[in-house]
Amino acid sequence: MRTIIMLALALCTQQVAAQEEPITPLPSGTPGCILNTPKEAWVGIGLSSAEVEKVMDLQTVCETECTSLNETGRYDLEKNAAVLNLYHDKLRALVGDEHYDKWLDWCAKRTGKI
Repeated sequence: MRTIIMLALALCTQQVAAQEEPITPLPSGTPGCILNTPKEAWVGIGLSSAEVEKVMDLQTVCETECTSLNETGRYDLEKNAAVLNLYHDKLRALVGDEHYDKWLDWCAKRTGKI
């Protein structure tokens, strides 16, 4: 009997551990999805290899410019929001409206930890 209970407990623990936690929304002005979109997702929304490479380059630059910290060591939300809006505009111009909208949909539906 003890063995059955231990086995059931082990199975339940594995089920809980296997579930992904939803992403906690980041404050406005933090880079969030634009930096956390992997190459596979860009391919999945239909970008060409050349477009993916350009987007990856854009992400690399945004990683520095979109994550400014203020003098207290926290995100500079006001500055980052303006820079992030600029990068969203650059991304939309690079991939087009249709792919940009697919990417926004992907961002809204994704699960996991940032």
